[in-house]
Amino acid sequence: SIYNEHDYDVIDKLSLQENIDIAEKYFQIGKSLEAEITFAKILAKYSVDGLIYCRYGRFLRKIGQHDRAIDMLQKAISISHMQTDKSNEAYANRQIGRVYEIQGKINISLEYFNKAHEIYSDLNYESGVARSLRDIGLASKKLHNYDYAITCLKKSLSIYEKLNVQESLAATVGYLGLIFKTKGEWAKAE
Repeated sequence: SIYNEHDYDVIDKLSLQENIDIAEKYFQIGKSLEAEITFAKILAKYSVDGLIYCRYGRFLRKIGQHDRAIDMLQKAISISHMQTDKSNEAYANRQIGRVYEIQGKINISLEYFNKAHEIYSDLNYESGVARSLRDIGLASKKLHNYDYAITCLKKSLSIYEKLNVQESLAATVGYLGLIFKTKGEWAKAE
C-alpha cells in the first residue's frame, strides 16, 4: 500500500491534491482497485469540490468505465459552475468530450471540446486553449473535415511554440503530418 498500513485516517491528514496524487499513483502502478477505493474515500470527504469529480471521472475514462465517467464529470461541471471554478469546468468538458470520442460519438465530443475551448479562451489559459484546439482538430479529422482539422491543429501548434511545450509541439506536428498524408499532400506531411 502506498498509504502507511497502520494509519487508517491518513486521508484526513493529507490535502485533496496529495490524496488524488496517491490514487493516480495506484493506477499508474496497475492497482486499479486500490485507486478506485482511494478515489471513493476522497470523494466521501471532498464531495463539494469539483476537482475530485474531474480526476475521478478521468480515472474512470481511463479504465473504460465510460458511463460512470460521464456521471462524475457532469457532477464536476455542476459543482465547478456553482463555485465559478471555470478551470475545472473546462477540464470536465474536455474529459467528457474524450469519452464521447472514444465511443465514436464525434459530433457530441466536439460540443464538449468546443465548450472547453470557449471557457479556456475566456480564462485566457493558453495551454488549455491549445489542448482544446488539438482535441477539436483531431475529432474533426475523424469526421473527414481535414481543412478545419488542419486549421485547429496549426493554431494549437502556434500556441505550443509560443509556450515552448516540446512534447505537445511534437505530437501536434505528428498529427498534422498524418492529416496531410491522408489528403495526399506528401510534401506538406514531411
